[in-house]
Amino acid sequence: MTPDALWTIMRQLRRRIVGLLESGSISEVKEKENLERIINTKNWAPYCLRHSSITCDAVTYTEFALRKKVRWSPNSVQPARYFNNRWGDDLRNKILLQNGIINDVDARPMPVNAECAGRVESDKELGKRNQEIVELRTTIPDYQKHVNAFAPKFLEMGPMIKEIKTELNNLKIQMEEIVGNQIIADKS
Repeated sequence: MTPDALWTIMRQLRRRIVGLLESGSISEVKEKENLERIINTKNWAPYCLRHSSITCDAVTYTEFALRKKVRWSPNSVQPARYFNNRWGDDLRNKILLQNGIINDVDARPMPVNAECAGRVESDKELGKRNQEIVELRTTIPDYQKHVNAFAPKFLEMGPMIKEIKTELNNLKIQMEEIVGNQIIADKS
C-alpha cells in the first residue's frame, strides 16, 4: 500500500463520518458529540493509526514481539517510546471507563491462558504453570493452617518418636548380631 493510498483512505473515512453526522444517522448524543470532537480537533494522518496500534500492542506484547511485528531493528531505540511510559492495566482501564470507551464488563483483566495462533503450545504450557501457581497460592495457606493446628500434637509425639527410634536401633543391632552369628555358623 502506498502512502497516497493511505491518505486517500483517511480522507474517505473523514468524509463518511462527516456524512453520517450531517444526515443524522447517529442518534446517540454522546457518540455524536465524540465524533464531532474527533472531526474538529484530531489529526487525520495515517501515522496516527500506526502509533495507536503500536501503543495498544505494547500493553500485550513483549518488547521483542513488538519489534518483530512493526519491523524495528534489534538495536532501535523506538520501543522505549512505548514501553518506558506504559501505564498499569488498572489505571488504563480507569481512564477508558471514565471516558466511556469501555464498560465495567470490559475492564476485567484478560485471561492468562488466552490462545494465540502462533504460540498455542507455549501459551497452553504457560496457562498450566499459572494454574499450578494459583493452586499453590490457595493450597499453601490451607497447608499452613493444618501445620499450625497439628504442631502441638507433633510436639507431644516428640518423646514417643525418640522411643521408637531407640527401639528400632536396638532391633537393628539385634538383627546384625543374628545375621553375623548366622554367617559364622555357615562358615563352620
